[in-house]
Amino acid sequence: MDKYTSEEVLSEISLGGDLQDADLAGLDLRGVDFKGIDLSGAKLTSARLNGSNFCKCKLVKTDLSWANLSLANLSHANLSEANLYDANLQKTNFSNGNLESANISESNLSEANFTGANLKNADMLNTFLMETNFKGADLSGANIEEANLTKQDIDSRAATRPDG
Repeated sequence: MDKYTSEEVLSEISLGGDLQDADLAGLDLRGVDFKGIDLSGAKLTSARLNGSNFCKCKLVKTDLSWANLSLANLSHANLSEANLYDANLQKTNFSNGNLESANISESNLSEANFTGANLKNADMLNTFLMETNFKGADLSGANIEEANLTKQDIDSRAATRPDG
């Protein structure tokens, strides 16, 4: 796994490259446009990613634990089996994203948008879900034990929507 600097990340993005398995831990990448980039298997632990755009990115098995993704756009992103443990996900947009089997436990998801997202078998143990929007999301098999469910918006069909 290659360790990158913030400047190297920006250069790689401008060249249209991918950052699979890259070590980006602890970097300050606030507001960066990653749209469509492949970050599968990358290490972004404790990275500052506030307001960044990850729309349509591939983040399969990516480690985003302890990262700050507040106000980030992850719509239509593939985060299956990603690790978002104890991440700051306040006001983050996950609409129509794939978070199947992702670890989101201990994270702050207040005011996040999961409209139409796939959260099958996601681990959301002890998450903070104040005013979180789950309209049309698939939560079948998701673990929401000990979650703070204050003022969340969960579609009544979300947990029972048939596979299709």
